[in-house]
Amino acid sequence: GLRAGSLLPAPAVAFDPGPLDGVLQAVHGRCPVEYTDIVVGPGKAGKSIFVQYWIFCAITGRSFLGDQQRLPLNVLYFDRENNLRDIVTRMIAFGATPEDLQRLDYRLFPRFSGSFDQSAIAAAELIGIVEEQPRDLVIFDTVSRFITGKENDADTWLQFYGRVHAPLKARQISGVRLDHMGKDEDRGARGNSAKSQDVDHVWELTRLTENKTFDPHTGVENI
Repeated sequence: GLRAGSLLPAPAVAFDPGPLDGVLQAVHGRCPVEYTDIVVGPGKAGKSIFVQYWIFCAITGRSFLGDQQRLPLNVLYFDRENNLRDIVTRMIAFGATPEDLQRLDYRLFPRFSGSFDQSAIAAAELIGIVEEQPRDLVIFDTVSRFITGKENDADTWLQFYGRVHAPLKARQISGVRLDHMGKDEDRGARGNSAKSQDVDHVWELTRLTENKTFDPHTGVENI
């Protein structure tokens, strides 16, 4: 069965660049919630678990990374990366209760009529889901799973922005997309530079240390 704590404590992370408070203001609603952010890092650095804990704090109004407590937010999470077991295990580890998750609409491996960068129909389906109920924040994990164009083409990201982020901003809804680091980590996210030109903040996540233990009696791996 699922065991709380099997993925905790979370791996140590470092954030670059700059003013964390500005991002937290955007996400927690101290200023207009119409920001677009990227969380980027190498594979297996912990991007999903970091963002999942972030939104757990957001939907429950808890403090996050030393920020003050704020009013709870309504979050829509599109996930084409993780499996159900990991998601449930992490939420248990965070201490979440069913009541805590009422503001979270989690769509695991959602189906659309195409990719968001190339299909106006798929983008319209997305906005239709967004408009089903009040939303403050929409997550895309991982963004490369929602496109079919080449990551190195600027048009891919310009079209994604026009069909996804621009309509969200027009509705005063923030968007956060998770992305993979390129081969040269000094150059940031994988693909064309247009990826980072249409966003307000870029969070770069780097694994510093990792310790693993495995209990053969329970089958639980602690990271």
